Amino acid sequence: MSIEQSQLSSIPCKNCQTLLQGGFCHACGQKDITDHDRRLRHLVELFISELFSLDGKFWRSLRGLTKPGFLAREYLAGRRAPYLSPVSVFLLANVLYFLFPVLSDFDLPFSDHIPGHMVVQLQDFNNASAERTARIARGGGQLHSAWTAGWVEARVRARQAIDPAYRLDDLSEAFDEKSGDISKLLIFLHAPFLALALMLMFWNKNLYFAEHFVVALSIFATVLIAVQLLFPLLGWISLPKSAATPVRLILNLVFVGLIANALQRVYQTSLWYSALASLGFFAALLIVNVSVYRSVQFMLIFALI
Repeated sequence: MSIEQSQLSSIPCKNCQTLLQGGFCHACGQKDITDHDRRLRHLVELFISELFSLDGKFWRSLRGLTKPGFLAREYLAGRRAPYLSPVSVFLLANVLYFLFPVLSDFDLPFSDHIPGHMVVQLQDFNNASAERTARIARGGGQLHSAWTAGWVEARVRARQAIDPAYRLDDLSEAFDEKSGDISKLLIFLHAPFLALALMLMFWNKNLYFAEHFVVALSIFATVLIAVQLLFPLLGWISLPKSAATPVRLILNLVFVGLIANALQRVYQTSLWYSALASLGFFAALLIVNVSVYRSVQFMLIFALI
């Protein structure tokens, strides 16, 4: 053993305390920390290396997102080291949505959570025509509105007992101020239900729930990122109002196509079954959004205001 190797073997790894036998720890893989690694220059070099390295996990994972279902397939096949974890990819998609939200379905205002007869009491609807007021008043709100309307009325009465000037509009304003951030944080609620839907549709694949959960995260992340790209593009294009419905239909078909492509790649099924399963996945997404997500969203925000 040379003098240099003898010296290295007496230096413990700063991460796991194993005696080093080279420049990297053979137990945990961490590099030996030298004086150079403690300087600002090293941090800058590390940042540039990770940011622009085409072989880095971030860029490799980003490229993987261009092929729906690819990252989930790689994960299930055991090829996990080259890519970010499924949770990290999903969080990345959530961060993009958090910074640049373009979907209103995930962030409903207070007026969409209450029955119509309460909506028309809000100041914003004071100048509505009699016909529109009557139409709004007949609205039932969300699925939870029938039993949460009593909470709203009780809250207003309780606040009016303290401040007689308190109105439903004050509660609406406080709700809408909280709604944006809370709604974005709750998007993850869709994932376990989507995983359950996948488990039922692909029960013959003998996969664990956690593995279907990974697929759900991957597909949901792909859809969120696709939404971030497509919706702003449509905003830059002037479309007549008459085109709104056909465009929405086309977008839904695009998303169903993305999901079908992902399911076929992950589960290795036939095209027709993947297409049917994609419709089931899309339907599950809508059902969970309307029945679970919106109810939890309302109750949590209402509890915080």
